Amino acid sequence: MKNKIIANVINAVLVSFVVTALVCFLLVQFADIPFLPTWDSLFRSNPEFDTVSDSVIFMNVGEGDSTLIRSNGRFVLIDTGDGDSVDIVRKLNDFGVTGLDALVLTHWHDDHIGGSKEIMEKFPVLNVVAPALPDKNGDIYENAISVYESVREQKIDFTFIQQGMAINVGDFRLSVVYCNTENSEENNRSAIIIGRCRDSEFLFMADAEKSLEQEILDRGITVDCDVIKIGHHGSKTSSSDDFIDAVTPEFAVISVGAGNGYGHPSSAVLNRLYNKNIEVYRTDKMGDIKFFVDEDYVRVEEAS
Repeated sequence: MKNKIIANVINAVLVSFVVTALVCFLLVQFADIPFLPTWDSLFRSNPEFDTVSDSVIFMNVGEGDSTLIRSNGRFVLIDTGDGDSVDIVRKLNDFGVTGLDALVLTHWHDDHIGGSKEIMEKFPVLNVVAPALPDKNGDIYENAISVYESVREQKIDFTFIQQGMAINVGDFRLSVVYCNTENSEENNRSAIIIGRCRDSEFLFMADAEKSLEQEILDRGITVDCDVIKIGHHGSKTSSSDDFIDAVTPEFAVISVGAGNGYGHPSSAVLNRLYNKNIEVYRTDKMGDIKFFVDEDYVRVEEAS
């Protein structure tokens, strides 16, 4: 008799739970009740259930660069796009960003820093890391100073990029493997960064051109990686045959604007990658491109 009572109580509790869950589900699906969380958001808010905590997202920002790295609920953003081609704040919100451990600017061209000020205004940013300011030679310098002043206004810690420095975020370690701030060409002042997470490595080439690639090779710097973000939007001035051979990537990502007037990406670069059996992903064709880092391999997902 006692066991039967206990069984009835358990059954009643289970039925109540199922009914409550069903009611909540129906309310979420058919009623506009913003304070009621979905099951998906409940699971995603708990790190124990977060199966995509380690990821690299090459965001579609038109003819520019912006890459979001997420690990264990923490975020680092490398470059911001031009700030005009897309709503970068909305895009970051869509990816669950509530703040940035670091905003890393690889160099001072507008298509890499244009969204910086708005991001710093809308999100808490702990650190901004960027190369030395360019020479006082027009728009590039003015843009750099404008961003630098915003950093000071927001009272964000600022650090000049140096070769050998590293940024840790969750399970990711971002290492600046090369940075030649003495170069007179802004593209070739780009900070070259490798992101490592467990057994996977990502190489971020910013706008580096062939001469900078050769500097890296001449110095014997190891650039072997699983994924390369192709330099300078796939321009013919970047991605030399020797450099790609040194990287030996399985995947290549080209951040490029649809219908741009520069001829990016170059057919020569595309053919070079295809001939080496490298899988190529383009933001102009595929939108945001997500790489998820599992225990010992990288998997890719094309977003919209």
